[in-house]
Amino acid sequence: MAQTGTVHALDVRNHGQSPHSSGMSYAEMAQDVLRWMDRHTIPGGGTFGHSMGGKNRHAPGLFLS
Repeated sequence: MAQTGTVHALDVRNHGQSPHSSGMSYAEMAQDVLRWMDRHTIPGGGTFGHSMGGKNRHAPGLFLS
């Protein structure tokens, strides 16, 4: 993907070096991703993830519609 576009790797809440929070629902994590995309002026595009990242990839449509 990096050969044809820009790749962003996000650190979701309570993982890696991201801020820690008492809440960790998929809806909250989906909101984090959408806020990040808005802050960085990313209108959409292809997304993918593995394991929890895969669930987060689907979360905006499942929990925030």
